[in-house]
Amino acid sequence: MQGRMTQPRPPDQEDFRAAQRGARWSARLRTIPAAVAAAVMGIPLSVYLSPVILGLVIVLIDLVNLITPTPDLGHPVMSVIENLVDGEPGALQALSWIGFLWLVPGVVALLATYVLIRWRLHRIGGDDLAASLGARPPNDQDAEERQLVDVVGELANAAGIEPPRVQLYDSPPANALVYGRDPDHATVLVGRGLLAELDREATQGLVARLTASAGDGDLGLATDVGAVYVTYGLVTTALSAVVSHAARQRLRAGLAGLFGRSGNDAAAGVAVSALLGLASDDDTPDTTAAGCLTLLTMGGLIGVGVSLINLFLAGPLLVFAWRPRVHLGDATAVDLTRNPTALAGALRALGDGRGLPGSGWLELLLIVGGGRSAAGGGSGGRALSDTGLAARLDPSVASRIARLEAMGAVGAGDPGAVRPIGYPRPPRRPLLILVGLLIIVPLIVLIGVLVLIATALIVFLVAFASYVVLLIAAGPVHELLRGLAGR
Repeated sequence: MQGRMTQPRPPDQEDFRAAQRGARWSARLRTIPAAVAAAVMGIPLSVYLSPVILGLVIVLIDLVNLITPTPDLGHPVMSVIENLVDGEPGALQALSWIGFLWLVPGVVALLATYVLIRWRLHRIGGDDLAASLGARPPNDQDAEERQLVDVVGELANAAGIEPPRVQLYDSPPANALVYGRDPDHATVLVGRGLLAELDREATQGLVARLTASAGDGDLGLATDVGAVYVTYGLVTTALSAVVSHAARQRLRAGLAGLFGRSGNDAAAGVAVSALLGLASDDDTPDTTAAGCLTLLTMGGLIGVGVSLINLFLAGPLLVFAWRPRVHLGDATAVDLTRNPTALAGALRALGDGRGLPGSGWLELLLIVGGGRSAAGGGSGGRALSDTGLAARLDPSVASRIARLEAMGAVGAGDPGAVRPIGYPRPPRRPLLILVGLLIIVPLIVLIGVLVLIATALIVFLVAFASYVVLLIAAGPVHELLRGLAGR
C-alpha cells in the first residue's frame, strides 16, 4: 500500500502546535503574579474601607438597639483601638487586631463587590458596549458581509463551537473583536471598513483569530480583568462622590448601566466603561466645605495610591500576562486554517495602533489593540488603556507577524523583505541582552522600591484618616445612641 506523501517541514520552521503549547504555559505562569498585583491594588481601599464599614455597622446596631436590645459592638472595638494606641497588646496580638480592623472588612467588601460586578459583566457579555459602537446585523444584500457570515460558520464548525452571532459597525477605525458569555454564546463584531481592506484569505485568517480567542478562554478572562478595574473605579468614584458633583453623576450612570434596566444599551455601555478610570481630573470638590471633607474621605489620595500601584505594578504585570495569550490565539488560528499567511495578511492590513475608542473592558479582545492615544477616551467612553497603563496591552503587529513567518507565513512582511518558509530566525545577541538586563533590572528594582515606599506612606495616611472616622466620628455617635437607649 502506498502511503500518503507529505512535504517535510523545513528544519527552522516552528510547528504551530508547539507554539500553542509554549504560549499556553507562559500565559498560565504569568497569570499568577498579575492576579496578585491586582489584589495589591485593593490594599489602600481595604485599609480605608475597613474602619468605615465597622463604624457604620456599629452605628446601625446602635440604632436597632433603640428599638430592641442588641449586643454592644462599639465598646470592645473602641477598647481594642485604645489598647493599640497605648501599646498594651503583644506584637502578634496587635498585628492580628490591626489586620481585623484595617483589612478584613474592606477585603470582604471588595471581594463581594468584585463578584457582583463580574457576574453582571458576564451577563451583559459586551452587548452594551457593542451598542455604543453602533453594532448592526449583516446586510444580506452585501456580498462581503454574506461572505463574512459564511466564513464565521465554517471556522466555528472547525473549532467545535456554536457559530457566533455576526455584527458589524460602520464608524472608524475598522477593527474586529469577539465577546460573549462563553464560546457557544459569542458575538463577532467587525468594522465594515475592514472587509474592504481584506481579501477572502485574510478575512478567513481574521475570523480564525476571533474564533481562537473565544475557544482559548479569552472571553471570560477579559471580563474578569474588566471586573477588577470596574470594581476599583466604582469604589474610588463613590469616595469622590461625597465631595464631587461630576463623580456623583458618573456613579449614578455607572450603577444604572450595571444594574438598571433603562433600555438604552448604548448609554449603559458608555456609563459602565467610564468607571474603568481609576481617577478623574473632574472630581474636584464642589465647595470649600466639601474640600475640607476630603481630609476624611481621602478619595483623592486613595485614587492616587491605586493608580500608582496600577501604573508600576498591576498594569505592567497585566501586559506581561496577556501578551502570551495573544500569541496563543495566533497559533490556535493557524491550527484552525493551516494557513499562517492568512492571519499575517490580516494583521498587516490592520497595522499597529488600530485601537477602538470606547471598547471598554473588551479592548483585550481586539484583533489589534493600541495605546492610550489610539483606544482612549472620547465620546465613545473609556477603554482599559485609559486606566494609566504604561505600555500597550498586546504585542506589536511586527512581532506577531515575525512569529507567523516562523510558522511558515509568506508575503506578510514589508515588500522586498519577505522571508520564505523555513527562513531561520534572526540570531540572538547575548551581549546586547546582557547589557539590557544590567540596565533594566536595577531600574525595575529601584522603581519597585520607590513604589513600595510611596504605597506604604499612602496606606499610613489612609489608615490614619479611617482611624479618625472610626474613633472621632463613630465613637461619639455610639456613646450618644447607647445613652439614649439607656442600656
